[in-house]
Amino acid sequence: MAIKRKQGFANAENLITRGVKARRIDEEDLADRLSELPDNVILHIMSSLPMKEAVRTCLLSTRWKDLFTSISNIELDGVLRKGALRNRFMEFVDGFLSLRKDISVDRFRLCYGPGIDHRKINEWILYAVRHGVRELELIFQSGTFETRHFTDLEFWVFTCKTLLTLRLFNLPSLVLTIPTHCCLPNLKGLHLTFLKFSDDESIRRLHSSCNSLEELLVQS
Repeated sequence: MAIKRKQGFANAENLITRGVKARRIDEEDLADRLSELPDNVILHIMSSLPMKEAVRTCLLSTRWKDLFTSISNIELDGVLRKGALRNRFMEFVDGFLSLRKDISVDRFRLCYGPGIDHRKINEWILYAVRHGVRELELIFQSGTFETRHFTDLEFWVFTCKTLLTLRLFNLPSLVLTIPTHCCLPNLKGLHLTFLKFSDDESIRRLHSSCNSLEELLVQS
């Protein structure tokens, strides 16, 4: 009986070993197939991943190692970052943006919570605007961004002529004052959720500056 049991264990181990080897071969085969794809296809795949995952993936291949510097869709999520993780997140974003090639940004999505330096947030958003961002989405956790923090950015965001879509979410502590020189000539989609305007004139000014607007969503 003991001999049969040992043989059973041995057979099971062999099956597991063969399974692991088969998976390893499949993964290697998949990596080889992916490496044969042209750079523009790889970049398209990377652009659908969160930023850190995209960078990690690019580092899997020596041919891809610099591809992350050409990623045009930037998605950053710092909501649950605390302590050392929060600091590493800010360092990662700073490092990535400093290495990224001087090319336009198609989509910039930033989601963050308390503790992230508002000056860093300003810098990142300004980076996107200066690089001709077409789709800008900002998601704020309650209490993380105050009116005084956003004042300098109001000019840049609301005069960005390349913007096609602007989404601002969850800004209960922020009161927006739309600048008199507001100009969003190409904006087609505007989503405003849980934020306040300083006065009715700001609302009218924003609406009148969006001559190409096709979709407007306002929730409070």
